[in-house]
Amino acid sequence: FLTGLTQPTLTVRPQSSLFTGDSVTLRCEVDQSWYGFKFLWSKDSNTESTEAAMKTIDSVKVSDGGEYRCRARRGGLYTNYSEPVTLTIYGKYFAHIMNSIIFCSFKFCLLLSFIFLSDMMFKQSLTKVGWI
Repeated sequence: FLTGLTQPTLTVRPQSSLFTGDSVTLRCEVDQSWYGFKFLWSKDSNTESTEAAMKTIDSVKVSDGGEYRCRARRGGLYTNYSEPVTLTIYGKYFAHIMNSIIFCSFKFCLLLSFIFLSDMMFKQSLTKVGWI
């Protein structure tokens, strides 16, 4: 392990809760006085990929959600892993329901939420049988 660089800081912009189609940037930061690092990223403790210090996803999908960590490598020396950052991605139907809740009364919101959820499940069932 690299002495003096035990753990990078992982930051997320603009935030860790997003809707599908949003853009997000993860940044792995180490002491600025060190150069020549390669950064290793992992998602949900799966295989690491070597990339730059910044990882941008231009149009997030629900499958992009999960727990991210990073660490830095220089030669055969590695830092510890960063603290994890969890990305939560909400689908479009969730956004529609949240918008309906913000702009309506309680009873009407329940009705709208039921209509949106019913529409979503109906479309998913038609898709599975190949009708859409």
